[in-house]
Amino acid sequence: MPSDPGLTARPIGPGGRPIPPPTGLDPGVTPDLSTGPAPEPPADRPNVPPPEGVQLGTPVVPPAPPGMPPVIAAVPSLPGERPQAAVPPRQGGPAAPPSASDALPSGTEFRVVYPDDMAQTLSPADTSLLNCIAARLREDEITRLEILGYASGTPETNRESRRLSLERALAVRSYLIDQGIRRTRIDVRALGPTASDGPSDRVDLLLVK
Repeated sequence: MPSDPGLTARPIGPGGRPIPPPTGLDPGVTPDLSTGPAPEPPADRPNVPPPEGVQLGTPVVPPAPPGMPPVIAAVPSLPGERPQAAVPPRQGGPAAPPSASDALPSGTEFRVVYPDDMAQTLSPADTSLLNCIAARLREDEITRLEILGYASGTPETNRESRRLSLERALAVRSYLIDQGIRRTRIDVRALGPTASDGPSDRVDLLLVK
């Protein structure tokens, strides 16, 4: 049997009694929400004063990200500690160390002396002197250097003495070349046992223009 469109089903409560519709709603009529009562606005939040020592309106600094050190604006001084004044930077930068040419004695003649008639190795004092001479030659491109090698001997060993004096002079020249002095600025002479004065086993260095 078809249902009567005029009949409207109502919800049944306990005991078979129908449940009345809510206030303001008619059975079978779709409620119009636009004309219904407006919801009451929420009550204002209570005006609670801030805790003691807290000032409203102060920006909150976010914590530093992990791995980053915190930024400290200022460090309070300890009791009895005097604040230190900032030290101004030095004008002109650090002082330059003295160059090797400043340690070079005045003059144009220098000497490397060997302890015996077989020695060929340069001592630390000899290399220090050669470093100074190399610095002088680097500063003055016009100056040239003469190296005179000597070695003690007898007329019978004259050939060996000249060879030894040449090896000594060439060792001095090689050291200066390693310090940046051009080979063409250095003249080498092997004089063997012909030293007229001073030690017989030596190398003389002469700065010439």
